[in-house]
Amino acid sequence: MVTISHRHRDRGQLLLVGAITLAFIILGAVVVYNGVLATETVASGPTGQTGPGAKVTNDELEDGLGGLAHRGNVNWDNSSGGSYGNALETAITGDSEYADSYLNTTASSRPTATRIETVDVVMEARVATNSIGNESVDLMNNESAINTTRHVGHFALEFDPDDSDGDITVRSVNSSGGTKEVTIADSGSDYTIQSEPCSMSQPVRIDFVRGTINGTERECGLELIDPDESYDEVELSQGDDADGSYELVVKGDQDIDGIDDVHYGAWDIAADVTYTSNEVSYTRLQRVPIYGEGSQNPFGLVPNGFCDNLNLTGGSTTIDDGKITECDIKKADGSGFTVDIADESTLVGEVEIDGDLDITDESTLYGRVIRAQNIDIDDGKLIGDINNKESITMDNGAKVSGDISSDKTISMGTNSVVRGDIYSKKDVDIDGGSVVYGDVTADGTVTVNDGTVHGEIND
Repeated sequence: MVTISHRHRDRGQLLLVGAITLAFIILGAVVVYNGVLATETVASGPTGQTGPGAKVTNDELEDGLGGLAHRGNVNWDNSSGGSYGNALETAITGDSEYADSYLNTTASSRPTATRIETVDVVMEARVATNSIGNESVDLMNNESAINTTRHVGHFALEFDPDDSDGDITVRSVNSSGGTKEVTIADSGSDYTIQSEPCSMSQPVRIDFVRGTINGTERECGLELIDPDESYDEVELSQGDDADGSYELVVKGDQDIDGIDDVHYGAWDIAADVTYTSNEVSYTRLQRVPIYGEGSQNPFGLVPNGFCDNLNLTGGSTTIDDGKITECDIKKADGSGFTVDIADESTLVGEVEIDGDLDITDESTLYGRVIRAQNIDIDDGKLIGDINNKESITMDNGAKVSGDISSDKTISMGTNSVVRGDIYSKKDVDIDGGSVVYGDVTADGTVTVNDGTVHGEIND
């Protein structure tokens, strides 16, 4: 009989456990390695890029479409919105150069847009491309509630210093009366920017939105236009014989006062874009802004209502029927113009009126309220800031995602919510289970009954 000592038995068990553990480690390494190979194989194929890669593809698509639409604005000289839209769709869809150079090339390397159809102009623009002269370009339109001032998407100047004599002065005036001005001075041998160390001796293209000279950023104080601002006017004045031309693109379908040669263009567009991979193909309507960050319209929603759908010449207008309407509604002082957003409708734009603003019946305003009389938000939402001189009343689950300021009383009742700060020159009343996530400040009294303020209270 052979007797195995406890010491040898323990050693054998230890070796067995070690062997089993090593086997599991090797098996795990094989599984991980195969998984990595599979992932790399998929990633290198046409369906492998998602997440960040998909965003790159979408950004490239928007840059391509937006750039083409902008070139159409300044080069095509269309006499109607329809002719511009047809030219744009022809340039983008079907067997166009854009489809061949972008879509077919990128589709071979990663999942991407493979077809674009039905290109529509969502918001029109007006375009002027004229020789420079002594003129003031008036962007105001006081006869309508729309485009009282205009957003400027593109403003550029081209001239050859060798063929020009005399100074060129360019000036912008925004809707608040703020001015910016730059003088491009003739020094005799070349042109220089007054007060800045920037000289120009060759043909130049100056972009007053980007602040660039011939596409290169220069610290020359040339940023005369802020895409987020609206403008009353831009002015150009020239010396004895300053020869050149300018390009101007402004938002909206109203003509530019004082300029005869104005043609049609696009501020932003939408297209049916088909995305294809080995596993799936789908088509979606995609909004493409051409200038700035695009509309405040959430999720790139394409509107089915515009300013020309509204009665903006009378004493009031109602936005209803559940439509998404894009329109900056601004009316001159003393007009008494009122706006009612109702029946689950959406207004995208800025409101500056001397009348009442009502947002009711699960409706939404996406944009700023620059000025209004009494503002009543009853079972409605406002995504943006309010800067008002009169009273503001919120009730029945009203929601404001932004800051609120008023010269008069601000009242919140029945489950209203403000995701921002509140300031009143009078009193603030918070009641009915309402909530403020920011600070509440009043020159008068802040009263909180059955409400919550997550920030500080200052009165």
